[in-house]
Amino acid sequence: MSFVGIVANDRDFKNIRKTFEKKDISKSISIVEINENNIENMRNIVFETIIFCRELKHSKKQSIYLDEIIKKSSYLVINSDFNSHTIPSFNKECTIITFGLNQKATVTVSSISENGFVISLQHNIKKSNNDIQEMEEKCIKTKNPTNFKLYKILVEYIIKIIYSKK
Repeated sequence: MSFVGIVANDRDFKNIRKTFEKKDISKSISIVEINENNIENMRNIVFETIIFCRELKHSKKQSIYLDEIIKKSSYLVINSDFNSHTIPSFNKECTIITFGLNQKATVTVSSISENGFVISLQHNIKKSNNDIQEMEEKCIKTKNPTNFKLYKILVEYIIKIIYSKK
């Protein structure tokens, strides 16, 4: 089983976890919340993927723990719409994936309308099974997409890309 660490506010984390509890992929990954209160306890867990949906406010001591966690990960996923992310370091084999409304992100959103939007994977991604997910666009139908929905769907899309067997 692979561990996916998510830095998000409580509501976003619970919604992401709830979505994955209903999917087949939940049998191969375990989603764990990383926050300011539990970062010290998380340093002994090897997270294959770390996802930063928000900035993590941390002390210097916590920064060392965060550094330890990130160095062990294979995927680092960062919301590129928040420029204040300070990532201490990561291993050289780590795949960095950015997401957001920023058009330079690895995974971005375009053509937002009241009926949905388009997700665009702008760079190939090496999946956890070593297959390559090639660039693609995918139409998502949803009523009244809010930023909350957009970011949640982007995170879910990235997790599915990394861990899907297809």
